[in-house]
Amino acid sequence: MRKTIAFDFDGVIHKYSKGWQDGSIYDTIDFELLNFMKELLKNYNIVIYSTRDPEQITNYLNELGVMKFETFNSTFWDKENVVGVTNTKPAAILYIDDRAFEYIPGFSTDLNIAMIKIKLEIGEMKWNQ
Repeated sequence: MRKTIAFDFDGVIHKYSKGWQDGSIYDTIDFELLNFMKELLKNYNIVIYSTRDPEQITNYLNELGVMKFETFNSTFWDKENVVGVTNTKPAAILYIDDRAFEYIPGFSTDLNIAMIKIKLEIGEMKWNQ
């Protein structure tokens, strides 16, 4: 079974510069990232995850014609040459997300908490623009 890499949709693939709005996919798509994902498909399973309806994302991305996207509703994705799209957190070795923080086991809890606070301060500046 190939390992999976998971990409968040809004803020990573879809620029999402105005936030949720009416739920439409209104902003630019990062085609350079889509092309990189296409390269990764040679060796990994690729999943896009979002709180959006996965059918909305699947239909939108398939219309672009860059590669094939398919909706699934499971923790695991194991289809070669097809990007899975889901609204659940998939099992993956790596998550690419604009709002993520990597909690590092083995570091002191105080250091992890301090880093979380810094991430929140940076996020607040970004989110309040």
